[in-house]
Amino acid sequence: MNTMYPTLSHFGGGMNIFIGLFYFVLAALYVYPIVKLYQFSNLSEAALASEDSGILSKALLAQKSMFKFMGIVTIVVISIYVLLLVFGIFGFIFMDMSR
Repeated sequence: MNTMYPTLSHFGGGMNIFIGLFYFVLAALYVYPIVKLYQFSNLSEAALASEDSGILSKALLAQKSMFKFMGIVTIVVISIYVLLLVFGIFGFIFMDMSR
């Protein structure tokens, strides 16, 4: 890494740890929707095999739960993007005023 990016050598291993933790948090965040989709697929298959509408309703509830979670995560991420954009614009304005 140091030979490719010599200016990053003063960070040491700290940047790699931060990136690793970031990806670990992203992976942990995706466990819940993956479990819900797995439940949906298993329950849907069982409902189709047995032609039971009760099992199909449980499958659709699992899918609804996954979509609700992903919707909340999407709203949070878009809100963070908007905040970063606003702070970036204000930072640019105030950086220009300080000259």
